[in-house]
Amino acid sequence: MRNEIYRALVAKKKIFSLFAALTLSAGLWAETINYLYPVYKTDGDPTSGIKEWKTGSVDASEITDEDDIVPLGLPDITTWYVVKGTDVQLSEGAYCAGAVNLILADGAKLTATGSSIYFPAPGIRVADGYGSLTIYAQSTGEAMGQLIANGQDGAAGIGGIYNGDGYDITINGGTIIANGGTNAAGIGGGWNHDGYNITINGGTVIATGGEGGADGIGSGAGHSDSHDIFVATHCLVKADDNNPPTTVITNTGADLASKLADKRYAILKTLYDTVSVTVKDTLCYQQLFISRLQSVTPMQDTTFNDTIVKTVYKDSVIRDSIYIYELKVLPDVVIKDVESDKVCYNTEYTWALPEGNRTIDGYTVAGVKTIYDTVRNSLDCDSIIYTLNLTVLPDVVIKDAESDKVCYNTEYTWALPEGNRTIDGYTVAGVKTIYDTVRNSLDCDSIIYTLNLTVWPDVVIKDVESDKVCYNTDYTWVLPEGNRTIAGYTEAGLKTIFDTVRNSLDCDSIIYTLNLTVLPDVDVKDAVSDKVCYNTEYTWVLPEGNRTIDGYTVAGVKTIYDTVRNSLDCDSIIYTLNLTVLPDVVIKDAESDKVCYNTEYTWVLPEGNRTIDGYTVAGVKTIYD
Repeated sequence: MRNEIYRALVAKKKIFSLFAALTLSAGLWAETINYLYPVYKTDGDPTSGIKEWKTGSVDASEITDEDDIVPLGLPDITTWYVVKGTDVQLSEGAYCAGAVNLILADGAKLTATGSSIYFPAPGIRVADGYGSLTIYAQSTGEAMGQLIANGQDGAAGIGGIYNGDGYDITINGGTIIANGGTNAAGIGGGWNHDGYNITINGGTVIATGGEGGADGIGSGAGHSDSHDIFVATHCLVKADDNNPPTTVITNTGADLASKLADKRYAILKTLYDTVSVTVKDTLCYQQLFISRLQSVTPMQDTTFNDTIVKTVYKDSVIRDSIYIYELKVLPDVVIKDVESDKVCYNTEYTWALPEGNRTIDGYTVAGVKTIYDTVRNSLDCDSIIYTLNLTVLPDVVIKDAESDKVCYNTEYTWALPEGNRTIDGYTVAGVKTIYDTVRNSLDCDSIIYTLNLTVWPDVVIKDVESDKVCYNTDYTWVLPEGNRTIAGYTEAGLKTIFDTVRNSLDCDSIIYTLNLTVLPDVDVKDAVSDKVCYNTEYTWVLPEGNRTIDGYTVAGVKTIYDTVRNSLDCDSIIYTLNLTVLPDVVIKDAESDKVCYNTEYTWVLPEGNRTIDGYTVAGVKTIYD
């Protein structure tokens, strides 16, 4: 229950500190730090023994002074911290969440004193189910960094809170001084609780349990069930109730929990079997490597030595220690020949690389873009660099819209800079918006032309008109757009005539049709001849009806015409009469003669004799011929 209360209260009070942990764990304000770490003979098993020590490097966030409870790490996340200051104070202690790794830089010192705000807390809390703590150093000599952890009453220096277990604590180096509060272990459990999974591989560890019967390393007072406490075999272990302890604990690499139980004071020092240590590592080409005494940036495989003085060995003799560094250097970065290519504006580009394709987002600024792709080797060093000069073609140019007109169902030729385009005729009138897109060498849209083309209405064919006209006579056709004169035809019959009105585009817009009947030419009949007496009316018998001709008072031949008009009042038939008018009468001088009664008389005339019957009455008879 206390664990839950502690966690809730700390979370409530430490909103800002939790934000700090989030940002630090995300790698902000971090720097690359070297550290020493052991390689087990069997991976992950500290009881198998240490095969060798290696130098690693990692980005770590620096811990500085803090006057409130400090959360280290985040649940289920691995985080790295480094202490560089010579007197860093965590006056209210810290607690671990997730896998917390702490590097003590050479010459650094961190003091963490547990909080007593709510109830007693450890200097650094490491509890089952919440997190783990692994401590590293940068060297093994007198310059090792130092951690001092002080627990409040009932809380461990490093481990459990009051009435809580301490769990998952690993010490790989540094000088660690852990002081438990009353009834609590220096490293391990709080009051009435135990320590588990505690591993010490190197460094110097001084652990003091609190008054009341607590272990230096292990359980708090009132309990004794600690287990899985392992110490590397090259470490000298002393533990008893004396300060400092003098009893050497036999260390075979097995669980020392039972041997450290009920011993308030414990001191562990790293011993060495030989005077030389070989450190092997693999570096990137020209990567900075910092040994204990020097810095190098090798360009090829390199071996060199550091000599460390004042190192204490297991026989308590101070000797020099020689560190032999065997560094394998990976090849220099290979810079491939520059490639060149083109891409459309704002279009994704797939860069085909031997290691796999890479998609490059579309660019919204035209021009040459130089792009690099770096292949990282197993150490995350640059190993191959590819370069691409990618020419981003310009964005599409949208030209101003043009406007024009076209006749109904008539092809239109659109004159474009890239060449003319023929547009099929439209059979629906109205405005048609037409686009023409010019594609560049990559088949991207580069220029868009727009044409607003007005299609005129289809031609209007008016109803057919009909009319008649005289032979060879001009005809005036009355139209809405103006009269039209049609020359006379010299051939009779039906003539179909069209009149087409053109619009502004010279398209047919209205068609008028006239069926014009041309009447036959005039029929001139053969001339007729006759005679008439002087000054005597003459009746001319014609098919259309008789015609009376007044008497002539001049003798001679008179030529007379009679013209028949058709329905259009055109001449259709012409009759001709050659009329001879006889001269006026000649009265000859009267002749006288005698004849017997009732006797025929023969009158001799120039034109011929005339017989006159005999008269039966006597007297003078006047006779005319």
